[in-house]
Amino acid sequence: MTAHSYLESFDDPSRAGPSEHPEFTKGFAAGSAETEHAAAQAKLRQIEAITSALQDAHFTFAEARSALLLDLKPLFEAISQQLFPAQIQSAMAGQIVNALHQMATSGVRDGLRIKVHSDHVETLTDILSQTAFTATIEQTDQRPLIAWVFDDQSSTMIDMTTLCQSIEATLAAISPTTEPKEKSQ
Repeated sequence: MTAHSYLESFDDPSRAGPSEHPEFTKGFAAGSAETEHAAAQAKLRQIEAITSALQDAHFTFAEARSALLLDLKPLFEAISQQLFPAQIQSAMAGQIVNALHQMATSGVRDGLRIKVHSDHVETLTDILSQTAFTATIEQTDQRPLIAWVFDDQSSTMIDMTTLCQSIEATLAAISPTTEPKEKSQ
């Protein structure tokens, strides 16, 4: 078994040990300050790098979104200028046929009249020729998205204006409003 030996100290207890040299204290303080400064600079460079990366990512996203919307612009134009008007005419004709059916089931068989804008007369005539309904179609040059189905006693108004405005607002919200200065390849 090992026994520990404790040596007795004969040094003056008021003396705290060897004193540090003034040059050591000065050098230690300078080294600590330089280390703290270098750490602060490194942290600042890291923050700047992260900020720059985030700004680049945001710019890249915005640029990619603009390029995509610019590429989709012909599709939006085709939808709003060709597909959309045809669908509105078809939907309006379907609503008119539904209104005629309701009037016919309530006992009205004769004297059914439809008042539509001149743009819808041909489409409506084609659709009505495929049904069992007989109705007189009258042209009007009033608002093109409104139709009237009526007889001598009642009338039904079909208004596609709100639907049309909602679809147009949706297309306007997702279609590009400004073009980027140069298109990325």
